[in-house]
Amino acid sequence: MSSPSIPHACMVCKRLLEWNINRKKWQHQRPFPEYGDHEAIPAPAMEMDDVIYRCDFCSADEIRYVVHVQEFIFSRVICREGDWGACGLCGTFLIADNWRGLFLQAKKIDEERKNHRWSEASSTRMWSMYDGIRTNVDGPIRQLAPGEAP
Repeated sequence: MSSPSIPHACMVCKRLLEWNINRKKWQHQRPFPEYGDHEAIPAPAMEMDDVIYRCDFCSADEIRYVVHVQEFIFSRVICREGDWGACGLCGTFLIADNWRGLFLQAKKIDEERKNHRWSEASSTRMWSMYDGIRTNVDGPIRQLAPGEAP
């Protein structure tokens, strides 16, 4: 089994995976159960040419910015060290150092996508994760060149 510190993607759906500490295995990212209709077949993402990247904050299907984040643990999941991708809108929040605005925007998009409002407990939990990301940022926000992969 490959190291959980190296980003992995599923060889079936080409989506990035997350490492579950308790189960000691790669799994589909929890916000996207639609990609969990098959068992994840992990491979190091850097060895695949066609990985589908999403904004790590709001889940948009575009990456325009990256920010380096140190590895941290949140809710039994190792949040990977490396460049976290942001779409244009989320990148704007990151550049402005507006983490609360970033969180509220991502929450709004997720609620609209799922047609379901977050409970106060879910909001508190997710804000805690965003705060974990914020405190582990290690470097500047960098805009990607046109056509550059994250």
